Amino acid sequence: PRSSIFFMYFVKSACLTIISLPVKIDLSTGKEVPVNTSTGQKNRWWYVLLAALILVAGVLLFYYGYYIRTPQYAVMDAADAAREHDLTRFERRVDIDTLVQDGFDDVFRDSANAGTSMPATIMYAMRPIFIQALSHALRSQIEQKNSAPIISIPLITNEKDEPPSNYEVTDIQTLTSEGTNAEVLVRLREINRDRYIPLHLSLVKDSTGFWRIKRLQNAAEVYDAYRQISGATLLPAAPAPAK
Repeated sequence: PRSSIFFMYFVKSACLTIISLPVKIDLSTGKEVPVNTSTGQKNRWWYVLLAALILVAGVLLFYYGYYIRTPQYAVMDAADAAREHDLTRFERRVDIDTLVQDGFDDVFRDSANAGTSMPATIMYAMRPIFIQALSHALRSQIEQKNSAPIISIPLITNEKDEPPSNYEVTDIQTLTSEGTNAEVLVRLREINRDRYIPLHLSLVKDSTGFWRIKRLQNAAEVYDAYRQISGATLLPAAPAPAK
């Protein structure tokens, strides 16, 4: 990436600045002429300071140009936006409507089509209504401080400043990243029962080079894990089709 090339250039420039001997140019001959050693030693600290500033600028450029455009950062930014109840920022990172629609289908479609669960069949027949309601509920949870789920994110927050949490993000790793598609795995821990829920997320890169969460690939698994942990259901249970 272009940002990586610039970063390496800054590092190289800084190193050369530190190790180079102080010299001056003779304008009559165009050649380098060593300067007084004592003066050079006094000036060396200025060279070191300049090199440090160049390194800092290079690191910041690398961070801006590369890290914030990675799938892993997109997921962390979405999680932090949810924690801070910033719906506008959250929707820049998450396609809520697509996420809810695909998740609803993953949980109820097979059971509804197979006819093994009457509640699932009825709900799937009313699919547009439920998807709209769930999308609205998710937006409300993110936006309203009194209803948003409490999730601790030690990777990007100071736990001492956070209220007691029910869930904790323990790990975020990029599984694949090719072209405009990526997959990220998030490990979510239910603190009270010490149970883990994996979130397998699919992301798509937009025209500006930033990533957006589009799909929860293991929605049915997450829904089942939530029911077991919480002892309650967001929707009637939808058993898998009989084999």
